[in-house]
Amino acid sequence: MTTKNKQVLLAARPKGAPTENDFRIVTTDLRDPDDGEVLVKNLFLSLDPYMRGRMNEGKSYAARVELDQVMVGATASEVVASRHPKLKVGDVVVGYFGWQEYALSKGEGVMKQRVHGVVDLFAVTKPSYEELRKESSPVDRVTLKYSDGRLSAIVHCRNSIPSHTMSGYTVTAVVYGFGGLPMAQHTAVLPVLEPGQEATVVLPVGDAKGIRVRVDVVRPTRYSAWTGEWKA
Repeated sequence: MTTKNKQVLLAARPKGAPTENDFRIVTTDLRDPDDGEVLVKNLFLSLDPYMRGRMNEGKSYAARVELDQVMVGATASEVVASRHPKLKVGDVVVGYFGWQEYALSKGEGVMKQRVHGVVDLFAVTKPSYEELRKESSPVDRVTLKYSDGRLSAIVHCRNSIPSHTMSGYTVTAVVYGFGGLPMAQHTAVLPVLEPGQEATVVLPVGDAKGIRVRVDVVRPTRYSAWTGEWKA
C-alpha cells in the first residue's frame, strides 16, 4: 500500500523575498516502511529565518537546498506506521522532515516526547525540567509547619555546589479549598541567605480543615526554585 505525499520543492533561487513562484507543490507515492523504519505524518512545521539562507546558491554555514528538493524544516509528527523497535503507531516525535505531509525515517535524529521529559531513540531518559530545576536550585530543602492558621516555611540555603547567596527570593503559598479550587495566595519576602544559612517566613493560610497549600520558593526572575505541598 502506498501513501500519497504532498511535498513543497524549491523550484528557483529567490531574488530578495521568496515568492510562490520559487516553490512547486507535487504529489508523490510513498512506500510502506521497511524493517527498522517508520512512516510519520507531519503535524506542525517550524518556519525559521535560517531557511532563507539555505535557498541561496552560495556557501553558508549549512548545506544549501538543491533545486527540486523538499524544503528543509523541523517538524512535529505522528507515527502512522512502524517497523521500528523503539517507535510505535501513535507516538508523537520531533524530527527534521521538511515541507511535506509524510516522511519515511530510520529513526536517526528523531526524539520522542514524554510528559516527564524527553527520551532519545534508544529510550535513554534525558533530564527533565523538574530534575534540572532541582539540581540547579540554591534551595537545599524547605520544612513546612502549620499552627493556628499560619504555615511556617523554613528555607535552607544549599551549602554545596551550586550554592550561592539567595537575594531577592520570595515564598509564595497558594491555598486550595474543597474541590481543588484556589482560594487565596500569600507571599512573604525571604531575607538574604548565605550558603548554609536558613530563614523562616510565616504565611497566613487560615483554617486547616480541608485545605491544601502549594508552596514555591521563587527566584527574582519569577521562576520557581523549589515547589512543595502541605495538606491538612
